[in-house]
Amino acid sequence: DTNLRNADSTGIAASTATVQGLIDAQIAAGIANQRIVVAGFSQGGAIAIHAGLRCPQPLAGIIGLSCYVLERQQHSEQIHASNQNTPIWMAHGTQDAMVPYDLGESSAAFLSANGHKVTFVSYPMGHEVSLPEITTLAQWLSEVLR
Repeated sequence: DTNLRNADSTGIAASTATVQGLIDAQIAAGIANQRIVVAGFSQGGAIAIHAGLRCPQPLAGIIGLSCYVLERQQHSEQIHASNQNTPIWMAHGTQDAMVPYDLGESSAAFLSANGHKVTFVSYPMGHEVSLPEITTLAQWLSEVLR
């Protein structure tokens, strides 16, 4: 289902605005936007991808763990050009019973088909984070934050 779990557009917009407020606060505190990575797990990962791709400042990266893409129908009209080429790292457990693996995989494919630079990695686990996942993610982070 590309509408995804009866998504609450008002709640998504509010969460996206909250993330943008956090990004703005970091920039105001002197952190260069090119050093900021937004990340989240599950619903938080869905919001991280949603907010990151709509952010007017170019970001270093976007991370979504065990998540999916929200509001696919509006994607191309709503994303901000400044993050079209921002690297996105997604990972998903092949035995995830909370957010089905196929939903994560199809979300990564959707982003790739829309011109985003996506790395998608699967792990033999459920709806969780694993040490191998964190290790691979740390390597990716060191590359995007060079």
